[in-house]
Amino acid sequence: MKFVEWCGLFLIGHATIDRQHQELFKIANNLYKEVDGGFNKKLTIETLSQLIQYAQKHFRAEEGLAERFGFPEEILATHKKTHEKLVMDIFQLNDDIETGKVKSMYDIEKFITNWLVLHILIEDKKYRDYLT
Repeated sequence: MKFVEWCGLFLIGHATIDRQHQELFKIANNLYKEVDGGFNKKLTIETLSQLIQYAQKHFRAEEGLAERFGFPEEILATHKKTHEKLVMDIFQLNDDIETGKVKSMYDIEKFITNWLVLHILIEDKKYRDYLT
């Protein structure tokens, strides 16, 4: 069973961005599969580290494409700040796991749903008309 299922609803319409989003889903699903509903602190931290690294790469690519395709500067600046906050949020989640503030997969699942799914559906959809 997958935690988050990729479907056409998440398509932005640019092959690179859509592939990268699918990879982010894959990382989230790997975590869910590995811990199988239980909480494994070490594995969770390792996976979040992978998620941070890949997300940063993805955000740079997404922002670069948006600039190249003429996304309005003021909206792009706001989107970049959103990306910065997402990275900081995942670092904070990682710290909270390290210090024992987060002890359940439910908290992590809720975070990833908001972090990944809602960002794509709300923020990244703003790129669609510029990238296609």
